[in-house]
Amino acid sequence: MEKDLTSGSVLKNIFTFSLPYLLSYFLQTLYGMADLFIIGRFEGVASTTAVSIGSQVMHMITVILVGVAMGTTVCIGRSVGAGDKQQAAKVIGNTVTLFMVGSVVLAAALVGLVDPIVRLISTPEEAVTGTTAYLTICFIGIPCITAYNVLASIFRGMGDSQSPMYFIAAACVVNIGLDFFFMGALRLGPAGAALGTTLSQAVSVLLALCVILKRKSIRLSKSDFCPRKATMKDILSIGLPVAAQDGFIQVSFMLITIMANQRGLTDAAAVGIVEKIISFLFLVPSSMLSTVSALGAQNIGAGKYDRTDDILRYAIAIGVGFGAVMALLMQFIAPSMVRPFTSDEAVVKGRCGLHPQLHLRLPVRGHPVQLQRLFLRLGQVGAVVSAQHPLHPAGACAGRMAGLPVLPPDPRADGSCPGLRLAVLQHRLRPALPLDEEAE
Repeated sequence: MEKDLTSGSVLKNIFTFSLPYLLSYFLQTLYGMADLFIIGRFEGVASTTAVSIGSQVMHMITVILVGVAMGTTVCIGRSVGAGDKQQAAKVIGNTVTLFMVGSVVLAAALVGLVDPIVRLISTPEEAVTGTTAYLTICFIGIPCITAYNVLASIFRGMGDSQSPMYFIAAACVVNIGLDFFFMGALRLGPAGAALGTTLSQAVSVLLALCVILKRKSIRLSKSDFCPRKATMKDILSIGLPVAAQDGFIQVSFMLITIMANQRGLTDAAAVGIVEKIISFLFLVPSSMLSTVSALGAQNIGAGKYDRTDDILRYAIAIGVGFGAVMALLMQFIAPSMVRPFTSDEAVVKGRCGLHPQLHLRLPVRGHPVQLQRLFLRLGQVGAVVSAQHPLHPAGACAGRMAGLPVLPPDPRADGSCPGLRLAVLQHRLRPALPLDEEAE
């Protein structure tokens, strides 16, 4: 279970650690993608939309949990690098106490807030029932999701990135089998997708616990589980900034989801599928983040700071190179990546897809980097745009504001002015983004 990452070739250590981690992340992302793929075979667009919206919410929560758990990886890595197994045991014990209590409280709070969350993300009316069922079951299963990610962070802090890969691989196989059973045989729809995901996570937790109990490379005592302020502070001081960084990215995607949901069922399904693909593309930079954290922590604990610098340089080069290649490749293969998730050609060609453009009445060339740049500017628009005008599927409004481009008048007589906000957004972002003059 424990592996020394403070000696040998730095580049070799990066690849031997990051490749199993990357595969683990891929398999974890495959959970949501498998749910979408399978439900798209047995259900209609409404159920596909419900799962895509629900899984996006769960992905955001999981990413934040993984970010906080990164504090455990780093603290254990430093202790292992310094050869202090007693401190490593304290970190493990306090991590279990902190996250298990926190996950139960979080699950109870989220279950009570399911309906407000579904309304907040502007779920299309046809998908409300399915989204509510999906989120309720997944929220109940948050302790299992938390337990797996905490156990995985413990393994990785000790230099073992292979064991979590095996756990999640087994759980992924179970998840796919349960999806076909619940959604195909029993026709439970989104609720079946949630049951499959939650139960398969429980399987991965049981496997991880069996391995830990069998190996016993670090012995834990009851005192290690007693809360220690200094230990928990170390975990949270590292984990919370990482969680905030990843959380902000997920919030930006959630804002896109809300905008798409307000435009109707087809656009909501298209954006849900596209965001799953984008989360897949983020696997390499995410794995590099965790690799730098685990390898860097052990080498800092061992006092080998020159190796830490080399680790960071190699990881940056790998991440930038991957981003450049994928940014170019996605311009040509995007439609082919969307089609496996739905048989509805309107979703494949939806205006919120990756190809040829991302459209929300704000045509931005289809590029994940542009997406992030767009949301970095959203704060500047918030003070200008009135929050009282709900976005209407027609995506247009009547009236003008001085100096701003205005979209075609809304033929409806309800007086809503949905296009105004996006017109302001287009005007404010024009200096930062290469925008088309009009949607094609």
